[in-house]
Order: sequence, then C-alpha cells, then structure tokens
Amino acid sequence: MDDLITELNTEITTEGGGSVEFSFDPENNTLTGVDANGNPVLDFHLIATPTENGGVDISVDMTQYQPIDHVDGAGDTDGYVHNDGDNITINIPIQIQDTDGDYMDESIDFNGTITDGKDLEIDSADNISVNESDIDKGGDNHAGSTPGQSGESATGTITIDSGSDEVNHYEIDVNAFNEKTQIVKAIAT
Repeated sequence: MDDLITELNTEITTEGGGSVEFSFDPENNTLTGVDANGNPVLDFHLIATPTENGGVDISVDMTQYQPIDHVDGAGDTDGYVHNDGDNITINIPIQIQDTDGDYMDESIDFNGTITDGKDLEIDSADNISVNESDIDKGGDNHAGSTPGQSGESATGTITIDSGSDEVNHYEIDVNAFNEKTQIVKAIAT
C-alpha cells in the first residue's frame, strides 16, 4: 500500500497542478486523496461481504470529487498509476487475510479508470466589422468620409462550451490572429 500511496501522491494533482495527499484508513478500508485545503479529491472504499459458502464478495466504490490531472501527461504505463490520453487508470492491489492469518497466494488487481470529460471548445464566434469611413474626428485622427455614422465600433460575442473542467484563463492567440485574422481557438490554462 505504501508504494501505491507514494505513486498517487507524486502523479495525481488537482486541476491546475495542486497537490493531492493520499492516505489509507484500515478501519474503514478507505483510500482517500485530499487537496491542500483538506477537501476530498478522490476516494476508494473497499467493502467485504461474507458469502453463504464461506467466501467473500469485495466491492470497490470509487468517488471523484474534483477534476484531477496526471503529472506525466499521456503515455505513462509504469507502476500503479497509468495515463493513456484521456484515461487515468489506478491499479489497486487488494489482499485478503483469513481468520487464522493466512493471505491469498496472489493479490487481486482492481483497476479504477477516470475518463477526462469533454474538452473546451468554441461553440460560436460572431463576425464583426467596422467602417473606417465612420471614424469621428478626435485627437490625431481625421474624420472619415461619413463621421456621423456609427460604424466605427462593433461588438461581437464568443460562446464557449467549457467542457468538464473549469476555465480560469482566456487570452488572444496573437500569432494565430495575425496569421488568420479570425478567432479560431480558445486556450485554457
């Protein structure tokens, strides 16, 4: 369990890179990850139910409370925490001990997979235009040929579907704007 917790603590972060501290409570059979403020991020609760024939049924409840990220990005297949694109898989080895202290010959591997939600995307962006001829005289500007008109300014709306993560930053991609002279993407960081 210590190796699993060490890997979880180094490879799982909250959205935006905040630390997540995992611990295991043997009394409640719960593996819990909390953020720096002590708020729950992710937990696994193991429930063992005796069967009529003397065996045990084990169920695992996994609950995600906050968006998470994987430190290594895509392609990590080593250890207990794997990442493949939009999927983070956590391999939890489960061991069972009988009443006289014997353990199973091999642990049971439980794989919990968290699939990242929908990515941020622009739903629509209004086209806007201004008329140079409608510029009013002011400062160093000279009046356009139709300064009484109101076409010197325009307002448009960009509608964004934030997906499953919270958007916390917008910026104009100046290079893309200069290349294409239109808004084609949003960047969330």
